[in-house]
Amino acid sequence: MRSTIHCAVWTLAGLVAGLATAGASFGQEYIEGVNDHLPIKPGWSASANHEHAFLWTAQNTFDMTEMQWHSSAVRSGTIRVREVEGGRPGKILRSAPFSANNIGWHGAAFDDPLPVIAGEQFYVTYHSVDEYQEFVADGGVRMTFYWTINGTENWSGPWFDESTARMIKFYGFRGVDCDAVKKLKVKCERGKLVATVKSSLPEGSRLTLDNNGDRRDVSIDRKGKGKAKWKNQSGSHTVEIIECEEFIEEVNCG
Repeated sequence: MRSTIHCAVWTLAGLVAGLATAGASFGQEYIEGVNDHLPIKPGWSASANHEHAFLWTAQNTFDMTEMQWHSSAVRSGTIRVREVEGGRPGKILRSAPFSANNIGWHGAAFDDPLPVIAGEQFYVTYHSVDEYQEFVADGGVRMTFYWTINGTENWSGPWFDESTARMIKFYGFRGVDCDAVKKLKVKCERGKLVATVKSSLPEGSRLTLDNNGDRRDVSIDRKGKGKAKWKNQSGSHTVEIIECEEFIEEVNCG
C-alpha cells in the first residue's frame, strides 16, 4: 500500500504562504533544486512515521550542508541522505532532525558537509512522526520513490507517479578552486597507499580522492595539506582528485 493515501485541497492563501523560503545558515548558498521553482499542485497526506526516499541525481559538484523540503508543519521530523545500494535506499550518509510550525520549506543543517560530485546519485529522504501534507510540483520531474516505516529497512517500491514530483532545495559550498591545488603525491609503503595533496586552499576545504574506485573525503588543514590512506594495497593503482581531474597519479604497490 502506498504511504501517500489521499489528496488534500489547499486554499490559495496557504499555497502562497508556502512559497516563503527559510533562510540558509552558516554562509552557505543555494546550489540547486528539484521542482523548486514550479507552481504547486494540491498536496498529499503522508502517513506518520514513514521515511520517504527519492532518487536524486546531483547536477553540481559541491559540499552539501543543508536540504529543505516543501511541506506542511512538522512537529518532529528527520531529513537524511542515503547511498544507492542495488537500486534501493542504502546506508545513511547524513541525517538531521528538524521541526516547523507552518507551511513552507523545512529542513536543517547537517553536522558535517557531504561532498557531492555532479552526476552522483543519492536517495534523499523525509520523515515525520505525525501525518503531514506534502507538496508536489505541477508538471515537475518525477523521482523514483521508496518508503519504509522509520527505523526499518523494509523498503516498499519503486513507485513513479505524479506524487513523486516532490519539491526540494540543496544548499552548500561550491566546488574547489583547482588553481589553488599545487600537487598530488602518491606512494606505497609496506602495503599502504598514501596520497598527499599540497595546496593554498582555505582550511576546512574538502576534496575527494579516488583510488581505483575507492574514495576518501579529505579535509585541508591550516597548512593547505590533506592526506588519505588505504591499507592492504597491491598491484597498480590510479589515484585522482575527483573535483580536479587534471590531478591524477599512478603507482604500483607490488
